[in-house]
Amino acid sequence: MTRCVFLCGWLLACSASLANAAPIATHIFPTGGPRGQTVEVTVFGGFDAWPVKVWSSDKSISGIASKTKGQFAITIAADALPGIYWLRFHDETGASALRPFAVSTYPECREVEPNDDAAHAQLIALPNLVNGQLQKNGDVDLFAVTLKKGQTLVAALDAHFPFRSPMDAVLQIVSKSGFLLEQNHDHRGLDPLIAFTAPDDGTYYVRLFAFPSSPDSSIHFAGGVNYVYRLTLTTEAYADFAFPLAVNRVKPASVSVVGWNVPKAAQAPVPVLTNDDVWQNVLTPLARNAIRIRRESHAVVEAPKAETPIPPPFSASGIISEVGQLAKYRILAKKGTTLQMTAHGPSLGLATTPALRLLDATGKVLQNAQPDNPSHDISLKFGVPADGVYTLEVRDLHGSASPRHAFLLRVIVEQPDFHLAIEGDHFTVVVGKATEIPITVVKTGGFAGDIEVSAIGLPTDVKIEVVPSDGKKPIVVKLSTEKAGVSVPFQLVGRSKDGKITNRIAEFKMPDFEIATTNPWLTTTATAAVEPPKKKK
Repeated sequence: MTRCVFLCGWLLACSASLANAAPIATHIFPTGGPRGQTVEVTVFGGFDAWPVKVWSSDKSISGIASKTKGQFAITIAADALPGIYWLRFHDETGASALRPFAVSTYPECREVEPNDDAAHAQLIALPNLVNGQLQKNGDVDLFAVTLKKGQTLVAALDAHFPFRSPMDAVLQIVSKSGFLLEQNHDHRGLDPLIAFTAPDDGTYYVRLFAFPSSPDSSIHFAGGVNYVYRLTLTTEAYADFAFPLAVNRVKPASVSVVGWNVPKAAQAPVPVLTNDDVWQNVLTPLARNAIRIRRESHAVVEAPKAETPIPPPFSASGIISEVGQLAKYRILAKKGTTLQMTAHGPSLGLATTPALRLLDATGKVLQNAQPDNPSHDISLKFGVPADGVYTLEVRDLHGSASPRHAFLLRVIVEQPDFHLAIEGDHFTVVVGKATEIPITVVKTGGFAGDIEVSAIGLPTDVKIEVVPSDGKKPIVVKLSTEKAGVSVPFQLVGRSKDGKITNRIAEFKMPDFEIATTNPWLTTTATAAVEPPKKKK
C-alpha cells in the first residue's frame, strides 16, 4: 500500500511537471519607470512555475521576481538613457516573448481611480509622468493641472506606438467650466499629443479615453487591463525630434532640438560613440526626454542646392513645410549599379507619409513608389541603365505639410550582401532530441556565394549541426544536448565562405512591434513543456 501511494504521488508529480508551460508575458504594468529607481511591476500572462528570472536587453536594467506570482522589482540604473528596453521572463521550461519597458527622467506616479470626471480628477504636480490603465469599457481618465497664463502644457501619450496597447486614444484639454479647449487624436501613430498654451491662470483638465486600435462594430469608449499607457505632463522643454535626423558616426556633430518650450535655434551636441548601434538615444541639457538619431557610416548632407548632384551613398533630412511641396535630390549615378532609396517618416513617429518619384535628366518619370499603409516608410529600387544625373522627389502622400512633416532619405548603392531571418525568438531543446531552426537567406546586390553559419553564446554541452541550403530550401541549424537546465540568449551568425562578408546576425521580426531582435533564447529541458495555445488569426 505504501509503495502504491508513493508511486501514485510520483506519477502525479511527473504529470504536474509535464503540464508546466513556459512563461507567457502579454504586457507589463506600469510599462516603465524613472532612472535611478526600483519599480514594482505586474507582468500579465501566465507563470506555471514561480519564481522566474528576468533578462534585459541592456545591463542598466535588471529585475528580480517578487514573492507574489506575476510581480517583479525592476531596477533602473541612474545613468540609463531614456527610451525603450526589452525584458524577457524565463525559467527551466522556456522563455516568454520580449516585452517593452520604458525609462524616463521625469518624476512618475500612478493613475488613481476613480478619476472619470472633473469632481474626481487626479491632481498632478508638474512635471510628471502618469502610468495608467483604461481598465474597462467606458473608462475615462481625468487629470487636473494648474497653469499660469502663457504657460504651454505638453501632454504626450505613449501607448500604442511603443507598447502596442490595443488603444486608439484621444486626448483633450477641458476648462474648469467643462468647455473643450483642445483635442488631438493621432500625433505619433495612434498616440496623441497636445501642446496647449493657457489663456489664463487656473486649473485645467487633461481628459483621456480610447477606441479600439482595431475597429469593431461597437460604438463605445474601450478599455481593459492591457490598455496601458504613459502620459507625460510638463511645462518644461519637450523634444519632439532632432534635425537633422542622421549624423555621421565618426564626425562631431550638433543637431537642432525641435519641440515645445525649447529655446529657438537651440543646438545640441551629439556624442561620437564607438558602439555598433545604428539608432542612438541622445539626452541633451535642453529637454528631459531623449532625441533619437541615426548614425551613418556614409556621408550625411545638408539641404542640397537643386543643381548640385550628390554621389551615393548619402543620407539627407528634409521637412515638407508647404502644402504640395516636393523635396528634390539630384543623384549622380553610375551605369550597372542598383540604387536603394528609402524615405523614413512613420517609423520615426513623424507626420510625413513619404512617397517617392524618380526622373531621368529629361524629366521622364522612371519609377513611382508610395506606401500601401500610411504607417509604413517607403523604398524604391532602381537599376541604373546609364551614367548620369537622376532626380528623386520626396513628397507627402496626402499633400500635407507642417513643421513635423520631416523625413530621413537614405540613398545607397546596393552591394553584394545577404541577410538572415528566423521564425521565432525562443527555442527549446529536449534532451536526446534535435531542434531544427530554419534560416531564410535573402541575397541582395547579386550575391551568389555560399554562406557559413555559426552560433555565439551556446554552452559547450549544446551541439550544433548546420545543414547548408541547396539553393531552394533554407539553411537549417540543428541543436541538441544531453544536459538539461540551460536557459540563455544566443545568436546565429553568418559569413560568406570567402570571408568577404562577416557578422550577419540572424533576425526575428517581432510581429507585434514591427522591429527585429537578434537575441533569440535557448532552453534545454529533460521533457517537452506544454505549448500555450496559439492565437487565432
